[in-house]
Amino acid sequence: QAGAPTFAFVTWSDADIMGALHSQLTRLGLERPAHYDKWINLKALFKQHYKREPHGGLQKVVESCGLTFDGRAHSGLVDSQNTAKIAMQMIEQSFRFTRTTRGFGPDGYAWGAKRPAPESAAGGEEREREEGRDGSGAKSKSKRML
Repeated sequence: QAGAPTFAFVTWSDADIMGALHSQLTRLGLERPAHYDKWINLKALFKQHYKREPHGGLQKVVESCGLTFDGRAHSGLVDSQNTAKIAMQMIEQSFRFTRTTRGFGPDGYAWGAKRPAPESAAGGEEREREEGRDGSGAKSKSKRML
């Protein structure tokens, strides 16, 4: 497809791109750049390559592959570098990354992600009234009945 990125981000779960980045961009009112539309969740491919579940956190998994975990766990840069170690080992062992494992669809939701239940206008109004809110998010002075 013309103009599509020729690379993909590799993550050790969907949390960073599907969760944290998506939430932050939404909060800031920014659009997600196209190169974040699809990514590779290495954790999802681990079992396919190594024929076992990736038990424990990233550090335990890196060490279970015979690699050295460098740095402090849960530091973004450190976790990225250690995730790359697993990806490089998989490539050296002839694993081929042929497609991304996750991405956002045209509706803005990640493939396979649970979508929030649609609210009917009446249902939303009813909940606002039950919560004592006036529709602006402020508490109303009197609780209204339907």
